[in-house]
Amino acid sequence: TLLRIEGGSLEEQTRDQAPKGTSISVRNLFFNTPARRQFMKSDQTEYRHIADTVQRYILSHPNVHFTFISDGSAVYDIPAEPLPRRVKNLFGDKMASSLIEVNEETDVLTISGFIGRPNFAKKSRGDQYLFVNGRYITSRYLNHAIVKTYENMIEAGEYPMYIIFLNVNPREVDVNVHPSKLEVKFSNEKNIYTILST
Repeated sequence: TLLRIEGGSLEEQTRDQAPKGTSISVRNLFFNTPARRQFMKSDQTEYRHIADTVQRYILSHPNVHFTFISDGSAVYDIPAEPLPRRVKNLFGDKMASSLIEVNEETDVLTISGFIGRPNFAKKSRGDQYLFVNGRYITSRYLNHAIVKTYENMIEAGEYPMYIIFLNVNPREVDVNVHPSKLEVKFSNEKNIYTILST
């Protein structure tokens, strides 16, 4: 199906022959919303936000082939592949080789993914990814639990890399906390903190 939306109005909905998959093309976003447009940052900053969002989807869905094109150039063209190979494709051999695989199953949740070795800690939090049931989230509380495990192994002001996937009973998670859907609430958050910090 081809959907074409302009200015919030559905202009076209037709059957179309196309390869299997979904293609999304965005042009002149907020062209008819001057109030929103005036709060946009530089093109480079806005591009970085978009690229970060795409990268999170690439990480959370390794079974999906992603192609990300910006201004006619392919930024990512990553086939469906196992997660370790996807991490290597996204971050490079050196970073991938610094990661330790994590797998833990408890009565409360299942944890999988990768944590970085202490000697590869960075001065910024940029490479920290936390997913709950496949959804990227931000949580200072759970981030603190993960970083706490590095106590006495990294310097103050350094941050470890991690790519952590939490699988939790959906009934134990509220994803409707914030419009951006980046924040979630757990009914047993203290238990999850304790598990992550040990």
